[in-house]
Amino acid sequence: LNHNSKAVFQHYFGWWSGVPETYHRLPHEVTASKYVEAMGGPEAVLKRGEAAFGSGNYRWAAELFNHIVFTDPTNEPARQWLASAYEQLGFQAESGAWRSYYLAAALELREGVPDVGDPQLGNQDFLKAVPTLDLFDSLAARFKPETFKRDPFVLAFEFTDTEETVAIHVGPSVVVPRAGRPDDPVATVRTERDVFDRVLLGQLDFRVQAVKGTIGIEGDVLAVRAFLRSLDRPDFWFPIATP
Repeated sequence: LNHNSKAVFQHYFGWWSGVPETYHRLPHEVTASKYVEAMGGPEAVLKRGEAAFGSGNYRWAAELFNHIVFTDPTNEPARQWLASAYEQLGFQAESGAWRSYYLAAALELREGVPDVGDPQLGNQDFLKAVPTLDLFDSLAARFKPETFKRDPFVLAFEFTDTEETVAIHVGPSVVVPRAGRPDDPVATVRTERDVFDRVLLGQLDFRVQAVKGTIGIEGDVLAVRAFLRSLDRPDFWFPIATP
């Protein structure tokens, strides 16, 4: 109820609470050290957190310990106390998602970010069910502007098996996919959707398929290459309890 009611509120009213101070808050990586300093330093905050934990006020304890961890992620006592607070909050959580996040955060604080390889979560059958425009929207979210060194351009991706065409507007800081063929693309990529899916999954190499002819490129090949190279592949494992 707590989790979903907030989601419903944000869906209809947005993220803003109505208090002007929350419009443009500083990130927690910046404010954490200021809170710790204002409360007398890490030792003083640690004592307050321990007292809150001892009285069963785990939510307040977690907030206090979290300020210390975001000020100094190497502060081992704060990490251990925060892990214990998260653990207690996880045990009490009604939501399965909350419980999992709390306990995963506790594990990270005690043992570090997991490093058990890079799981391949891609599934060809799953991708096949994703609408083509939605697929390109997901690729747009991976666009890394700092790796893009060209003036803006427009590409066209034509899928011969599904008879779909998607226009890719590549700008200096954003990629915008739109359904339909653009008026003046710098290059057109023609292939089957299944081939493109397998390229995204890493099962096929784009350049090899271009040589074989299963992927055809008409126009500026370097523009296509620049677009594909600008798509970042984020690490699967990342910190959730530390900055």
